Amino acid sequence: MAKKRKRKTAGPAKSARRKVQRRVPSAAAHRRKTGAGLRAERLIARWSARLRLNEYNGRDWGRLALLSAGLGVIFYYAFSAGGYFVVRRSYGELVILWLIVVGLLFELQTRGRMPRLGQLELGIFSGYTLWILLSVSWSIMPANSFDEFVRGILYISGFLLFFLYLGRREWLGWLGHLFVAIAVIVAIDALLGKTFPEFIDHPDPFMSNRINYPITYWNTMAIFMNMAFIIGLRVLADRTTHVALRAAYAPALLLFTIVLFFTFSRAGLLLLALAFGVYLFLALTRLRALMQAGLLLAWTAGIVLISYLFLPNMVASVPDEALKVSEGRMLALAILAFMLAAAASQFPIRRFEDSFAVSADLAKRIGYGIAGGAALLLVLAVLGFTFTGDRGGPVAFTRSQVTGLGETEQAVDRPSDRLLSLKSERVQEYGVSLKSFREAPLTGTGAGTWNTAWLKHRPWNIQVKDGHSWLFETMAELGLVGTLLLVAFMSMFFAVSIRDLRFLGRGRDRELYGAFFAVSAMFLLHSLIDWDWEMPVITLAFFMFAGGLLRFGMLARAEAENGEAAGTGAMPERAGIRRLLGWNRLLAAGCVAAIVVTIVPLVAHTRIQAAQKLGQSQNYAAMEKQAASAGRWAPLSAEPLVLQALAKQALNQPEEAEALLLEASRKEPENAMILLNLTGLYLRLHALAEEREDIQAQQHYIARISEVLPRARALNPLEPEQTGALEIEARKIGVPGL
Repeated sequence: MAKKRKRKTAGPAKSARRKVQRRVPSAAAHRRKTGAGLRAERLIARWSARLRLNEYNGRDWGRLALLSAGLGVIFYYAFSAGGYFVVRRSYGELVILWLIVVGLLFELQTRGRMPRLGQLELGIFSGYTLWILLSVSWSIMPANSFDEFVRGILYISGFLLFFLYLGRREWLGWLGHLFVAIAVIVAIDALLGKTFPEFIDHPDPFMSNRINYPITYWNTMAIFMNMAFIIGLRVLADRTTHVALRAAYAPALLLFTIVLFFTFSRAGLLLLALAFGVYLFLALTRLRALMQAGLLLAWTAGIVLISYLFLPNMVASVPDEALKVSEGRMLALAILAFMLAAAASQFPIRRFEDSFAVSADLAKRIGYGIAGGAALLLVLAVLGFTFTGDRGGPVAFTRSQVTGLGETEQAVDRPSDRLLSLKSERVQEYGVSLKSFREAPLTGTGAGTWNTAWLKHRPWNIQVKDGHSWLFETMAELGLVGTLLLVAFMSMFFAVSIRDLRFLGRGRDRELYGAFFAVSAMFLLHSLIDWDWEMPVITLAFFMFAGGLLRFGMLARAEAENGEAAGTGAMPERAGIRRLLGWNRLLAAGCVAAIVVTIVPLVAHTRIQAAQKLGQSQNYAAMEKQAASAGRWAPLSAEPLVLQALAKQALNQPEEAEALLLEASRKEPENAMILLNLTGLYLRLHALAEEREDIQAQQHYIARISEVLPRARALNPLEPEQTGALEIEARKIGVPGL
C-alpha cells in the first residue's frame, strides 16, 4: 500500500514540475521584461508612490477634473471661431460657471485667504467689468455694451476656476501637458487644411494664403501656438523628462513653429522671441532650453527654405490652385520627415547629456555662442532680404517702411513681404480711437461701440470691427476711467508675478512658474496691438493662467510657512450643500446669477440668427414672429426691431415698419444702417404717395429723407454703395441738400 501511495503522489508532483517548466519565460520574453516592460513597471511604481506620498484622495481628483474640463472649453473655442461670436462664446461660459458651482457644492475649493495684491488684481478687473456694465446707461449701442459685460464675466470666471481649484502646484505642469495636447490637435488641423485643401476645406476670405483656421484669425493662431511652444519647451528642456516624452514633445513643438511661420504673423514671431527671452531669463536649464529651441528653429528653417525654393505656392498670396494641391502633398511629406528627425534627435541628445558634464562657466560660454550665432544669422538674413529685388538695401528699405506707416493703405498683401514690413493700417485705427477718446474723454462712447467711430472717421473704405488694441479700444469705449482700470489690472498682474518669482528663488518651481508667466506677459503685450479681448481662446487661457499663478504662489508660501507637503490643499472630508457658508454661498449665488445673465444674450442671438435664416428663405411671417421673440430677450438691441421692420416691408405693411425703425433708431442713434433702411422705406412710401397723387404725403416723405439721409452720410461718409444709390434716387424726387 505504501508503494501505491508513493506512485499516486509521485504522479502529481512530476506533473507539477512539468507545469512549472512550461511557465518559464523564454530568453526573448525575459529581455522584453527587462527592457520596455521593466521601465513601464518602474514608471507606474514611481507614480503610485508619488501619489501615495502626497495623499491624493477623491477631492483632489475632483478638483483636477474641474480644471481639465475648464481647459476643454479652450479646446471648444479653438474650433468655434476662437469664441468670437456671442452664441458660441456663451456655451463655453456656461460650462465654466457651472464647473465653479459644482466645485462649491462639493466643497472642492482650496483653502487659504487670497493675498492683498491678489485681491487688488481681481478687484480691479471686476471693477473694469462693472464699468463696462455701467456704460450700458450712456452707450450709443447698449446691447453691444451688455454683450461685452458678459464677456468680462467669462474672464473673471476663468480666473476664479483656476484659483479656487488648483490644489497642488504640480497640477500646473499637468495642465500644461493638456494645453500642449490641445494645441497639437489645432496645429494638425491647421496644417491639414494647408497641405490637403481638397479634403480639409478651410475658408480663406481675405485670399491671403495664411493659416487662420480653425481659430479663424491668423494672429490669434500665432499667439496660441506661441503659448503652447513656451509651455512645452519647459518640458523638453527638463533633464528629468523621460526620453520617450521628449521624443513626443519635439515634433509637437516643431508643429507649433511651422504653423507660426505660415500665419505670417509679424507680431507672433517677434513675441515668440520675446517670450523665449523672458523664459530663458527665469529658467534653470538655460543651456538645454537654448539648444532645444535652436534645434527646433533649425528644423523650421529647413521647412521655410523648402517652401521658398521648391514650393512657391505655399507662400504666395494668390497661389495656383492646381499647383497648390500638389505642392501641399510635398510640404506634408517634408513636415513629416522633419518631425521624425526632431523626435529621433532626442535620443542622441539624451546620451550626450548623460555622458558629458558641462560646468556653469562653459554652459554660459556655449549659450553666448549659440545666441550670438543666431543673432548673426538673423542679421545676415535681413541684409540678404533688403538687398534683393528693388528694396535698395537696409537704409532705403527702412526709410520706405517708416514712410509707409502714415500711408492710408492696407498692409502688404504678399506673405513673403509681410514678415519684414512695418506697413499696417493699425496706425490709422489707433488714430480713430484717439479721436473718439477726445469726443468723450471721461466715460467713452460705451463698450462695444468702436466700429461706429471707425465708420465715422476712417481714412479709406475698409471694414474694421475692432480697434486692434485692448488699450486704445478701451480709451475710445470706456474713457479715462476704464483706461486707468485696465492699466491698473495689468500692473497688478506683473506686481503679483514678480513678487512670487522673487519668493520662489532658484528652485524648480520658479521654472514652471516662469513658463506660464512668460506666455501671460506675451499675451498682455500682444493685446496692446490686436483685438485679443474679443478672442476668448487666448484671453480666457490668460485669465486661467493668471488665477493659477496666484494660487501657485499661495501654495508655495503655505509650504514654506507651515512645513506642509507641497500644495496639499487638504479639505474637510464632509461635503454637501448644507456646509456652504459665508462667501461660498455668496459666490455660488453670483455664479448662478451670471448663468442667467449669460443665457439671456445666448437665447436672443440664437433667435436673431433664426430670423435671419427665415428671411433668406423668404418666410417673412415666421421671420417677424421670430424677430419679435428675440426682441423680448434683447430689449436693449435694435437688431430685432430692424428684422421685424424688414419682414413688415416684405408683407406690405410699411407704416408698421416705419414705427419699428424709428424705435430702433432711438435705441441706437448712431447706427447708420438703421437710417439707410429708413431712407429706403421713405422712398418706397413716396412712390406709393405718387401713385395716389397725394402731394402732401410726398412732401412729408421728402422732408423725412432730407433729414435722415444726411445723418447716415455723416455717420459713414465713405460708404460707397448703399448710401450713394439712395442719394441718386433721392435727387430724382427733388430731395434738397444732396
